[in-house]
Amino acid sequence: MKFFLIKYGFPIFWILLLPFCMLITSIKFAENPPKYRNIRYQWSGYRFGRAGRSKETWEFSQRYFFAIEQWISFFEILGSIAAIIKWWERILLISFQLEVIAVQLVLLLIPAIPTEIMLHKLFDKNGKEKSGFK
Repeated sequence: MKFFLIKYGFPIFWILLLPFCMLITSIKFAENPPKYRNIRYQWSGYRFGRAGRSKETWEFSQRYFFAIEQWISFFEILGSIAAIIKWWERILLISFQLEVIAVQLVLLLIPAIPTEIMLHKLFDKNGKEKSGFK
């Protein structure tokens, strides 16, 4: 058992580290999103295109992005476990670990697409709510 943990535990840890960190931070930020232009957390939260145009766009984008991110990170954990099980004989290869982590990094950015689409639908270019939407 000790040999198994030493040999296989480290690669499994690195493959599952990013999805678990994504899940934990998305839960944290969904419950308590970063405040608008907060200096203390200047690199945290959703900070793409339309998010910082007004306080309303900021609050909406934080809630929307991290709600999607929770689901994606949950399925990313399941997908990573499935990849570990399916390609068990490749688990010790660095190239396999990097391939899985590269896919995880791409999936990290996917919630930005629907968030920007919703910001475009609900808010104008100045960050004011469009009429007819509530």
